[in-house]
Amino acid sequence: MYEHLDASASVAMDLSDDERAERMLIDRFILHERLNPIFKHVEFLRFSPRKIRASGLVVYGPPGSGKSMLAAAIRRRYPQLPATEGLPATSPILYIGMTGAKEAKQIYERILESLGIPDLYVGSRRERMTLKVCRQAQVKLLMLDEIQDVLSSTDRQMKNALETIRLLMNELSLPVIALGTGMAQQAMSQDPHLNARFAYRELPTWSQGVYLDRFLGTLERLLPLKSPSNLAAPETTRLLVEMSVGILDDIVKLVTHAGAYAIETGAERITHDCIKMASLGPPNASVRRAIRAAA
Repeated sequence: MYEHLDASASVAMDLSDDERAERMLIDRFILHERLNPIFKHVEFLRFSPRKIRASGLVVYGPPGSGKSMLAAAIRRRYPQLPATEGLPATSPILYIGMTGAKEAKQIYERILESLGIPDLYVGSRRERMTLKVCRQAQVKLLMLDEIQDVLSSTDRQMKNALETIRLLMNELSLPVIALGTGMAQQAMSQDPHLNARFAYRELPTWSQGVYLDRFLGTLERLLPLKSPSNLAAPETTRLLVEMSVGILDDIVKLVTHAGAYAIETGAERITHDCIKMASLGPPNASVRRAIRAAA
């Protein structure tokens, strides 16, 4: 009946209007063509034989370009197994954020916390324990988010943080994925020895073209609306690019919020009016059930 929808979205058509509007806000990760080379590089790093001189990948782009969704997708692909009594979590992919991590101590603490180990160690014991636990947890890949934030520290702190990353790569033969803004390149270049080990891939802004058409076509099939919206129509992609300035998160937000407005207004397809409404403010229809439950 709803041939324009993916099977998961077709099932949702049996829900109430408020429930369908609510589903518009669900996080959706779409493995689009621009991400394929990055995922292939991640798999190469993850499954390559251990090397004395481990290498890495820096993925950078403007805020909202999809780095957080990419990180979440990588972590879902290689999930962590919880810690048990006497044993740390088994974590093929170890993720930590670098915001505020201005010293080796803080990097080690975040790694230990991520692996379920309490912060009971000081000085060189913290370093030794971090290396020991990473080996026990069979960490295959370290993911560092917001790597550009090392630039906000002092020269000494920045040198210390980057040297700590290099130590982890050396001692554990551990490849690294670093995520950040356009300043990520500048951050990594502060340590020439470390920088030489990394490849760089950009998450660019979006413009009209086949990549955006295919992405919007996939996204449209996931939104439970009764009628096709034809989001890939040139006039629609032009409007979305203009309003979002090509930022992926903003494109997705405009489309999904417009989808909720399409249900609320009875249009049941994403029109230009729905997109313009979404640009002015979020749709209450998508949270109406939660508002009633809280009343």
